[in-house]
Amino acid sequence: MSVVIEESGMKFGPFEEENIFYIERSNIYKQLQHGVQMAEFLLFRPEKKDLIILEAKTTAPNPNSSNMENENQIDDRRKRFEEYITEIHEKVWLQDIQDKLQQKLRVATKTWLCTVTVINEEDARKYKLIQ
Repeated sequence: MSVVIEESGMKFGPFEEENIFYIERSNIYKQLQHGVQMAEFLLFRPEKKDLIILEAKTTAPNPNSSNMENENQIDDRRKRFEEYITEIHEKVWLQDIQDKLQQKLRVATKTWLCTVTVINEEDARKYKLIQ
């Protein structure tokens, strides 16, 4: 059975139900959620042998701004450790945001032998993550 997940005004999927772990609906998250920040869901793609930790946002920090709110947004993304999909009007920001997240996640990415990828809605469609 395939499922579609709606988050932040986007429809992700369809994905096979057995390949999705919807964190926000899990019993363990419901018990721990106070003070715990977490991505929306995990997507296992057996054909690619990868696992995506997905967090959807409709806003993104401007990497060219030095205000504290932007730093807090970057730190929030780091805490959620994600494949980060957002609607970004300035596509050039994608690489800057990805670079900052990679810096902040350096230890985690080396430990887990993984990468951080920041994409926008257009790329999410291209990779068939959203409808």
